Amino acid sequence: MAARAVFLATILSSLFLCALAVSPGMFEKVDPYCMERAPLLAGVCEAPRFIWTFDPDNRECVRTMGCFPDGGPEYNIFPGLVGCERWCSMTYEK
Repeated sequence: MAARAVFLATILSSLFLCALAVSPGMFEKVDPYCMERAPLLAGVCEAPRFIWTFDPDNRECVRTMGCFPDGGPEYNIFPGLVGCERWCSMTYEK
């Protein structure tokens, strides 16, 4: 009986530690670079296009339209638990 109680206590403490490891507060500690918006081109926009990028206000990937410089996936940064580790999309969509 004592062994079963120790086993259950171990399982419960492990679950508690896992819950702490993914607490919502962790997602608030994001590299500021991850929160930058995709830069827009200055001047007249002749060919607006859609890209997928991270919306820092709603904290989700969104499709947005505008005139963006050719820059690759660095404008599609999605914040992970450590720095910038995921992308909304690896390429622009036209």
